[in-house]
Amino acid sequence: MTQTKVISGNGSFHTARPGPKKPKAYNWITFQDICRMVKNPVNIPKSEAPWAIFSTTGGELAREHKFQREHGRYFALVADLDEVGSLTALDLSNAMLITLSTNTSHLIYSTKSATAENNKSRIIVPLAVPVSGADYEIYQEIFWNVFNNSMTFFQRFTRVFNSVFNMVYDVAFCF
Repeated sequence: MTQTKVISGNGSFHTARPGPKKPKAYNWITFQDICRMVKNPVNIPKSEAPWAIFSTTGGELAREHKFQREHGRYFALVADLDEVGSLTALDLSNAMLITLSTNTSHLIYSTKSATAENNKSRIIVPLAVPVSGADYEIYQEIFWNVFNNSMTFFQRFTRVFNSVFNMVYDVAFCF
């Protein structure tokens, strides 16, 4: 997974879809690139921040849910965790180790808007083998259910079905 390239872009308006003003081809990013970003965060507005879709299926329609559901090949499960109170990325990482197998690779980082009173974290769990877009939704549902059923402290576990996943734009904690 570390060298697998997935779809990436910059900013909330980045699109390659024909029709909108100034369509621009999507970028590609590896998990290794993402780890480097976590270690060396940039301080830019969220509206300009890098994002990823953890699918290797690119092209003009790469940001379309239906297209990814039908054609996508996914390499990671993701979670956008907001409103977890004072729980830090380390707390969430420890909870993952308790809930999932201890040999489950994962990357957890806190976002720019996280505070000591209201941490906001992102989790990326690489998959051993790619899954189809349709199967990805099932795996994501299982992933969410594991956390929602075993870790009741999550007030909200944002679902990210076939959506862009905002990447590191400033990190407070990374484990």
